[in-house]
Amino acid sequence: MFDDLYDGLVDEIGEATQILLGRGWSPKKVLDDALVGGMNIVGEDFRDGILFVPEVLLAANAMKAGMAILRPLLTETGTQPVGKMVIGTVKGDIHDIGKNLVGIKQVYAQYIVTQMCFDADALGNWLTSIRERGINLRVWIGLPGAIERSRLIRTSLRIGVGDSLRFIRKRSRVAAALVRTSQYTPDNLVRELLKFQLHENANVAGYHLFCFIQVKSTENWRNETIGRLR
Repeated sequence: MFDDLYDGLVDEIGEATQILLGRGWSPKKVLDDALVGGMNIVGEDFRDGILFVPEVLLAANAMKAGMAILRPLLTETGTQPVGKMVIGTVKGDIHDIGKNLVGIKQVYAQYIVTQMCFDADALGNWLTSIRERGINLRVWIGLPGAIERSRLIRTSLRIGVGDSLRFIRKRSRVAAALVRTSQYTPDNLVRELLKFQLHENANVAGYHLFCFIQVKSTENWRNETIGRLR
């Protein structure tokens, strides 16, 4: 079944799903072990440059054939959703394909990772708003790592967080920090986010650091920060 999913064979995935159910597999086991397991392989090969977006889309479309069979069965067996999900991209962004892929996989989402953000208030207000709407998945907050200032600004504008970055025009302290130093660290941002993280309904799992290949400097910052907290 993994091979058929990898090759994007829609009819074969539908048939294989029925066969596994006929062998006594529960709908959840088919979902977790067969469909999700197969898509994990696709995701790993996409990450490693073996597969590209068209092949991933074919695999995701084949997965839909299995999900069409499983979805009503999951409902009948009383399988409970772990939360609600909201998904979107920056207006005009080129990553709509990626958004659609995540949408297909949302049925087994267990956490949220935010886009990289520079504005603690904007991120905190968003976190509050999704909790008020009943979206209770754990959240990993996306932060820029400890990287060169010029690389941070250049990459941020390229990947679609220009609006978040431009807010520094109204924040003289942050703007001064970016201009004054050649190396950016998220210390101040982390401190500002604490007021939101400490809320009883925040359910923040931790941070996801975007290091843009500058792994060493980001890891050094992480270890130093952990050391100061001990």
